[in-house]
Amino acid sequence: MNNTLLLALSIVLGGILCLLILPWWAYLPLAFIAGFFFARQALRDAGLGFILGFCWWAGVALQLNMANKGILSARVGVLFAGLQTWQMLLVTGIIGALLAGLGVLSGLWTRELVFPAKKKRRYHY
Repeated sequence: MNNTLLLALSIVLGGILCLLILPWWAYLPLAFIAGFFFARQALRDAGLGFILGFCWWAGVALQLNMANKGILSARVGVLFAGLQTWQMLLVTGIIGALLAGLGVLSGLWTRELVFPAKKKRRYHY
């Protein structure tokens, strides 16, 4: 399978697992682990983590917002300069996107630090 597809599947399926049995912050180590094992190109895979993190966090926030009929987001929005519900969901999604994107990028960089790429040797005779 393509590493990008494996990265996306591990983040999505791990996000569902996080939603069911793990705390909310477990998504960041999940993105780190997925980046460590499956990421190959920094910009492309960090962007994928950013997009998937936004969708996951905003989706969970929307689900929780709908469960309590928007009462909590309206009250918290008043604390943050009168933000509306959709603005609170957008901010939540952006924070989740940054965390997931940076988690994937950190995992990739950690793998490259621990297991550096082997340099091709050129033998000159």
